[in-house]
Amino acid sequence: MKNSNSNRPRRKKQATPATESSQRGPVPLKWLLLIGAIVCIGAVFYRSVILVDYTGPKFADSERGAQKRSREEKASSSPSPSPYSDTATRERTQTIDESTLTHGTSTCEELTEGAQKLLQSSKERDLELALDMLATCILKEESNAGARWNLAAALLEADRTSEALNFIDQALTLDPMNTRYLYEGGMVMSRLNLNDKAIKCWESYLEIVLSVPNWEALLATISNQREDEWEFLKEIENAEEFLESLLNTYLRHHSFVKSSYLYRVLIGLRGLESSHQLIGRYAFYAFSIGDLANGIGYLQYLTEQNYVSVGYGSIDRAREVITAHALRLLTGGIDANIVGITRNILIAGQAAWDELVYHCDAKGKDLDFSSNVSLVLIRDAIAQCFISQELVVKLMERGAAVHAENMFGWTPLLQVIPLDNPTVFHQILKARADPHARTAIGLTGLHIAAIKGSKNVVLPLLQAGLKANTKDAMNRTAMDLACLHRWYADEFASALQISKPYGCPVKPQYLPPLKSGFKPGGWLKSSIKLPKRLTTEGCDIDVIGYNARTEELIADYMSISLPVLIRNASNSHVMSRLFHMWQRNKMEREYGDTVVNEVLVPYAEAFGYNETLRTTLRSFLVKMAANSEEQAQARDVMDLLPPSYVFQTLPETSPILEHFKIPSVLDPSQTEITTDKIQFYVGGTLSGAPPHFHRTAWNFLVYGKKRWFIFPPKDAFYSKEHVWDWWRDRYQNENGKRAWECVQYPGDLMVLPDMWGHAVINLQESVGVASEFVYGSSEFSL
Repeated sequence: MKNSNSNRPRRKKQATPATESSQRGPVPLKWLLLIGAIVCIGAVFYRSVILVDYTGPKFADSERGAQKRSREEKASSSPSPSPYSDTATRERTQTIDESTLTHGTSTCEELTEGAQKLLQSSKERDLELALDMLATCILKEESNAGARWNLAAALLEADRTSEALNFIDQALTLDPMNTRYLYEGGMVMSRLNLNDKAIKCWESYLEIVLSVPNWEALLATISNQREDEWEFLKEIENAEEFLESLLNTYLRHHSFVKSSYLYRVLIGLRGLESSHQLIGRYAFYAFSIGDLANGIGYLQYLTEQNYVSVGYGSIDRAREVITAHALRLLTGGIDANIVGITRNILIAGQAAWDELVYHCDAKGKDLDFSSNVSLVLIRDAIAQCFISQELVVKLMERGAAVHAENMFGWTPLLQVIPLDNPTVFHQILKARADPHARTAIGLTGLHIAAIKGSKNVVLPLLQAGLKANTKDAMNRTAMDLACLHRWYADEFASALQISKPYGCPVKPQYLPPLKSGFKPGGWLKSSIKLPKRLTTEGCDIDVIGYNARTEELIADYMSISLPVLIRNASNSHVMSRLFHMWQRNKMEREYGDTVVNEVLVPYAEAFGYNETLRTTLRSFLVKMAANSEEQAQARDVMDLLPPSYVFQTLPETSPILEHFKIPSVLDPSQTEITTDKIQFYVGGTLSGAPPHFHRTAWNFLVYGKKRWFIFPPKDAFYSKEHVWDWWRDRYQNENGKRAWECVQYPGDLMVLPDMWGHAVINLQESVGVASEFVYGSSEFSL
């Protein structure tokens, strides 16, 4: 039956959007996938192409907390001035900026201007928005180098260096001729020690500003011209300041040739009278690369100026006096030059050696400096410098006095004997030097040859008229001193033409450590069993008692360059307070906030290491204790990793040194020893110093136990390895001559002559002080 209403016209329903959609049917899946793909591709393009390495606030949640705390702390200490008059206006401005940014209606200039205003704020939210605005500017104008530069500057302000560097590179790629980018970009790179990039930026900047094709070629040319031909350099912005920054970057980069050129240019720009500090730096630098002629020339000039400035006479008189002593100053600085050149080669490797070969025609190329540098290698190169640069001949022609001597009676002829080079010796002898000259304690050239192991000059000395049986002021012959040194006694006897084997009866005297007396002071002993070869007691050098007189120390050891250990040198009430305050818990409590340098090796930069951690003494002691626990759990001592160390110079005013007094046996009034820098050290088991050498030094152990490895100058070397690696992997497996070894206990004082090689391993937690000083023939003050 049909419904009665079936023929009634139906009311057309008002369709809703939903019903309209349903009437049209669902959107095809392929369209949804296509739209999603477009969105994803756009996002990836934005992040990977436009914002390469920009991990802004939306992509750097891990950094945001730390940055926010940092900026808030900065704001609380010194709040940045707000560009807005009140908070409400400021918030409205931010809202407008966010809206504009979201809709993308602002121009790049407007975005940049708004971002610059926000960057003046100290709030994290403002920084995030500013970075987003600058990033959006890059999105709008992909080829805009300025936009990338602005974002880089903002990221640097936010301490996000790695991201900033990427945008600096992008800006320079887009606009490589922009002198502002090159100049300021180089400054950023140099500040971050990215020396390669800094040099590239600055040299490009100079080539553009000065309109030259090659800066290095120009530098080589102008360094040999007169100063009045350098006016065009003033076109450089802040020329002197900029060129000095470039020089420092060259030096860090070990660009030796460019550094030499630029030193001379800078001195010429400023004038000699205004460049004393720079001249001093250049003199030391010249010595460190083997350019001894320029080094001594500039040092002469400086010494003349100082001579006049303190009221000793006219410049002509000063020049006369300094010229007369020039040869003595040069020969007296040989040891200092050896140390400087050795450290240079440790850091720069083959490049530094090549420079030495260039200046001195040194023998040998393509040597392996990966692990160590030998003193003899550098000594022979220095001798070659004397010969190739004709230093003796030129200085004598200018008026150098061949008989000038230092306060210890050493003449130039005596000072070159350690070089062990007959040619240099004959050059000075030919200048009418006295072969029979003696030092203040009666040492002849033969005595000095015995002390230094210089067998090659023994025959020339004998031919010059010296007698093998000549005695010094202490009634000792040259052979007697060779026996005391023991190391090369037989070789020296052969050089003296002694026909039968010469048996030296001398053995080191030994004083055993105290059975009791010193307590560990809370410092931990080794937590692992060390190899027997490390812990064997005894000393291969003389060990004398604390009651030794200063005169004995000078006559029997320091004056003849012989190492000695003074047992219990602290036996004095003066030191009792030091031992009390340097107990481990008291040191941590009283001095724990002192900032120290934690390194793998002492003075790491001299060994080519850059890893130096600034920390507090308290933090280091905690770490040292934790390392001791790790060592205790090790199965094999040979598998242990090298531990770190603290070894650094402290100012005299440091609270740590308040109770330290120079041991009385080193009385400055009798020894001529001036201790001007105290080095503080502390380290755990197996920390220490690798083989090295330097001027005369003493080392005083307060608590702990140390093992010394001592080499005479002829066998001394610098090693780049950690001392534990060196001992484990090399020393214990090497054949032939071995080091003199000695164990140092609390209160013991080690005295090492100049240029004696030495390494130290701490056998337990150890703390003490050390110092280097000038004594005898070496003019390390050069």
